[in-house]
Amino acid sequence: MERHYGWVVVAVGALMGCIGMGSMFSLAVFLDPIAIETGWSRAGISASMTVAFLAMGAGAFGWGWVSDRHGPRIVGIAGGLLLGTGLVLASRATSLPAFQLAYGLFLGAAVGAFFAPMMATASACWVSSDQSPPRMRSRTSGAAARSRSTSPRPNSGTRPTSMRST
Repeated sequence: MERHYGWVVVAVGALMGCIGMGSMFSLAVFLDPIAIETGWSRAGISASMTVAFLAMGAGAFGWGWVSDRHGPRIVGIAGGLLLGTGLVLASRATSLPAFQLAYGLFLGAAVGAFFAPMMATASACWVSSDQSPPRMRSRTSGAAARSRSTSPRPNSGTRPTSMRST
């Protein structure tokens, strides 16, 4: 009997998405300590998140191409290496531009590797399976995409304020 690993692929893709997004959104937790320790502005540190989102969007196109040509395994491994490298380089950055590049480019590119190619791979596992009805493709895509919304996103510690001054 041939084993079907569709749900294993979905689970691994979801786990990778949670780790990647959780790492990227952890900047909110470390924003004040980084600003205090380094003397960099909060706006400058936060700009690295903008760079990360741009790199994630642009990187997804490149990772999709690599995944189509060489398979998702190399994309996942490369994304994991980029994520680790980006976190180490960002923790060792001595200037704000170095931090923005290390955190923004490396983490953004890594998270771009985790989402689109892994979702396509999860869906493809069910297209080739004789056991799966068409609705399974939607379920697996939803399960893989859910990892981005369920990743631990820290609260920045701010609370909403009124627009009116009292």
